[in-house]
Amino acid sequence: MPERDAPGAPPSDRTLSLIGAVGWTCLVVLLFALILSLSASFRPGLSQELVNLQVCYSLALSLGTWLLVRVHLPTRDVLDVIGARSVPWWLVLAGLGVGVLLQLPAQWVDGLVTRRWPLSPEEQERQAALFVFKSTGHKAAFLFAATLLGPTVEEIFCRGALFRVLRRSYRALPTVLITTGSFAFLHQEPRYALNAALCGLVLGVLRLWAGSTWVSLAAHTAFNAVTTIALLGGWVRLGEPQEPLPLVWGLLGTAALAGGLVGIRAATLRSPLALTACEEDTK
Repeated sequence: MPERDAPGAPPSDRTLSLIGAVGWTCLVVLLFALILSLSASFRPGLSQELVNLQVCYSLALSLGTWLLVRVHLPTRDVLDVIGARSVPWWLVLAGLGVGVLLQLPAQWVDGLVTRRWPLSPEEQERQAALFVFKSTGHKAAFLFAATLLGPTVEEIFCRGALFRVLRRSYRALPTVLITTGSFAFLHQEPRYALNAALCGLVLGVLRLWAGSTWVSLAAHTAFNAVTTIALLGGWVRLGEPQEPLPLVWGLLGTAALAGGLVGIRAATLRSPLALTACEEDTK
């Protein structure tokens, strides 16, 4: 446990352990459950409404981030804590590309999991009922929540504040793995844990190499945007059996993603701005 400041003394920064990171992640999950139940008390059915789910989740992550920063890095600038550092514009564009490339490996993994543990008819029906939109405005609200609001608060918590605090105590690999585990656990769905872990690992690597959450946020936004637009456009229908991607597509997608990551790594090693941003993480 970190030492407490003496009475009247100015606040000081505190390190964070693996157990502490697990605790903060669990706190966000509990906050989400509390906020969601409060929203449902105002109108029955809100706990199963997608936009409300995302708003409650975002509030929980925002409150969790604020508390984490206040406890562990109270003396630091907020933008520094969440990793919102300047990087070359082309690196952000590259992050968008990686987010799109991540789709094929993620869909392949999801298909393999679904084949091994298929949804029951009741689960398929429940899932399909979630994605029923009453109006164009409802669709627009979901698009905003899924592609901008959700990725932003998740990046600020996982690859922002949590990553920043852990990086002061741990080396690069443990930090990426711990934040990946936190990201997967926050999704609270064992069936999709492997998919979330894959996405979290790629986003964590981008955050590590770029030294900035802008790059991982760009990738996260692009990834969610592809999925959300496919759902809203009717190209993907949840609640219906989905055929897994062929092995060749999964391998090609994985190879393309790996190539994109290698290219980004080579570019960041030649970017003084990215190198400087990475150095800030360990201070």
